[in-house]
Amino acid sequence: MIDVGGDILAVAAMPAQRSPALGDDAGPPPAALQPLRILVAEDNAVNQRVVLLMLERLGYSADVAADGLEVLAALRRQSYDLVLMDVQMPGMDGLEATRRIRGELPAELQPRIVAVTANALNEHREACLSAGMDDFLSKPILFSNLQAVLAGRGAATFMQLYLDQATSPAMGSAINDATIALFLGASTPEEVCQAITTAASAS
Repeated sequence: MIDVGGDILAVAAMPAQRSPALGDDAGPPPAALQPLRILVAEDNAVNQRVVLLMLERLGYSADVAADGLEVLAALRRQSYDLVLMDVQMPGMDGLEATRRIRGELPAELQPRIVAVTANALNEHREACLSAGMDDFLSKPILFSNLQAVLAGRGAATFMQLYLDQATSPAMGSAINDATIALFLGASTPEEVCQAITTAASAS
């Protein structure tokens, strides 16, 4: 973990050893199988570097923006598939930048936006999703969670899949506010799976 200049919570450093899944005999890196244009929105230079190194291990390169205004400027210059959006940035924060993106860009240019936040409160996560973010990563960022988000298997994605299934006409309305809060409190796909198990056993 890195904490520089009183920053709320910096992202975690990568594991010292290479993952077997990314070894020389493991085939092409994820970026070769799923190319993504990525923008990292983060105001802390050390955190920027750590995230870029994590992405590099997966074969990705990324552009960097230091605040919400730079994010908007970058998206006006070119399109991105994914924005890793720090929620707390000086000037324009991640929530306002996301609202602007959702309101200004045409549908075909909308990126996936993943909140990167040290705040694990349910209300904060709900605010991220309400602003238009698609998923979230908790700080300190774990390498496995970053992999899951890049592959579209983040915690919020798991939650939405379950909500879609549980509220289908075949199953009836099986979701209540308490269950949604349980999912929003999960920070990893594994925790979402546990929340699903808990909700199923209570129904």
